[in-house]
Parts: sequence; structure tokens; C-alpha cells
Amino acid sequence: MINDNVLTVDSQQHRIIPSETLPTMMLKTVESSTHEISQTTSTAHWKLVVVYRGLHCPMCKQYLVKLQNDYQGFVDAGIDLVAISADSKVKAAQMIKQDCKLEFPIAYGMSVTQMRQLNLYLSKRINGEDAEAIFPEPAVFILQPKGLLHTLNISNAPYMRPAADSLLSTIQYLKLSGENRHDSYGGDIYPIRGTF
Repeated sequence: MINDNVLTVDSQQHRIIPSETLPTMMLKTVESSTHEISQTTSTAHWKLVVVYRGLHCPMCKQYLVKLQNDYQGFVDAGIDLVAISADSKVKAAQMIKQDCKLEFPIAYGMSVTQMRQLNLYLSKRINGEDAEAIFPEPAVFILQPKGLLHTLNISNAPYMRPAADSLLSTIQYLKLSGENRHDSYGGDIYPIRGTF
């Protein structure tokens, strides 16, 4: 039985603001390691954190497959990629090995508290749905080197999120904006928006 009070919004909850870092959050991965979502693997790397609803969601599977199609491009561009959900290890493993054949890390087992820390929208399992009792709706976080949050998109439905096949080119543009631009931004990375 689901406690309705679990989904009550905490008025004191911290709002995630671009230019800050994501909350520290260590999750287990299917590969039996752990993954800190707020950190990049290198001080020169950018990072894409993708929150998906779970194995039960066909639109999430399509989304992850599109990211897999560009995965080598992410690697070549120095962009870390991880997808996270509230799924069990069994379901996350099925997503990686059977349904989508993914090469990038999949972290699993997000708690309601952790979902709230990321300001995610949450949904309850519908009768007959093979989903976790409470699961997150989609979100995308783009981190600069050293973990600063540059861009985010938090949705309450699977059909409202950035196009998966445009994320690689978007982050490449953001990276190059700091390396090659010599216009009014003075060569800095494209400025972080929405900080007020």
C-alpha cells in the first residue's frame, strides 16, 4: 500500500538552480559499481545525466536507444553519460542487456528522497503497470567540468523532454563556445541561463 503522504511536497525543499552543483548522490550501477551523479570522471569532461521512468516505459526505451546510437560520439567528445531510475537491479539489467543493449552506465534504485533532491516529478504505479510503486518522470541535467549544472529539463511526462538525438550536438556546441568563441562573450562558455 502506498502512503499518500509520501508524495506531499516539502515546502522547505531546496530548488535546483543552474550554476550550482547537483546534490551529492551515490547510486549503484548494473555493473556492480557505484556512480556519483554530481561528479564528472575528469575535470575536462562534461556530463549528461538522464533520468528515465523505468523499464515499463516504451518511450524511455526509445530515448535510451537513441542515446546509445550517439554513445561513441559522447565518448569521443569527452562527455560522460549516465541514465538513472528507481528501477530494481533486475529491471535495470534487462534494460541494458536485453531491451536496449546499452553500453553506457545505468544506475538504479533511486529513493523518493533522492528523487525529491533532484526536484523531479513523481508518479504512482497504475493498477497492472509493471513499474515501481513510485517512480520519477523524465529529466535531463547537463553538467560542466567540475560538476556545475549548466542546463536542465524536468518534465512531468515522457513525451516532453529534449530530443535525444540533439543532446550530443547541443553539448558539443556548449563546449566549443568556451574553446573557440571570441565574440561578446569573451570566449567564455555559453552563459548559464535561469539563475535568478
